[in-house]
Amino acid sequence: MPLSRGGNRTAGATDSKTEEIRDYLVRAAEVCFERHGVTKTTIEDVAATANVSRPTIYRYFKNREGLLLAVLLRALRSFNAEANELIAQQPTFAGAVVEAMTLCVHTGVTDPYVRLLLGPESYGLSSMLVGGSAEFYEVAAAVWVPLLTQAVEAGDARPDLEVAATCRWLLDVAFLLVTRVLEGAVPEANVPKILEEFVLPGLVPHPGTTTPSIRRSRRPASRG
Repeated sequence: MPLSRGGNRTAGATDSKTEEIRDYLVRAAEVCFERHGVTKTTIEDVAATANVSRPTIYRYFKNREGLLLAVLLRALRSFNAEANELIAQQPTFAGAVVEAMTLCVHTGVTDPYVRLLLGPESYGLSSMLVGGSAEFYEVAAAVWVPLLTQAVEAGDARPDLEVAATCRWLLDVAFLLVTRVLEGAVPEANVPKILEEFVLPGLVPHPGTTTPSIRRSRRPASRG
C-alpha cells in the first residue's frame, strides 16, 4: 500500500526537513524492494509508492543506486549503535571483534531489506555500491577504527596492523559471511568459530610475541 505523505514535504525544506524527506523516500524504496525485488525496482516504482514525482526522487537521490545505498547505510547506523554497546561489554579485544562481527553478520542475515540487498539476486550491485562509497566506509569506521586503534596502542593487536586497511578487510569478511549464510553454505551458528579460527589470527599478536595482557579497558558505549 502506498505510503501516505501528509502535506507538501518539499517546499522550503530545512536540513532536518531534507533528512525527513530522504528517510520517507528510503522507506518507500524498501516497500518496493519487498514488492518487486531489488533489481526490478525502478525510480518510477518508488515515486508511485511515495506518491511523488520522479523529479522529486532525483532531487534527493542521484539515481536508484543512491536509494539502495541509503537503505544499507540506515541498517549500518543501527548496527553501529548496538555494536558499540556490545564492544563496551567485552573484556578482551578478541572477544570484542568476535562479538561485533557476529552481530554484523546476524544483522545482515535477519534485517529484511539487507537480506534483499545482499541476496544472490542483487549482491553484485550492492557490493559494487559499498566498495565505491566513501560514506559507507566512514560510517563503518566509526565502530572499527577506534577499536582497532586502541588495541594496537594497548598491545592487544599486532603492532604492524594497518588500521584503515584492516577496517576495510573486516567489512569484506562480514559481507562474504552474510552471503554465505544467506546461500545456506555456512550455518550462522558457525560464524563465531570461523572468526576465531581465521580472522583473529590476522589481528592478534603472533604466539611468542611479548605484549601486554589481552584484557582491554572498557570504553564508554557510543550514544550517537
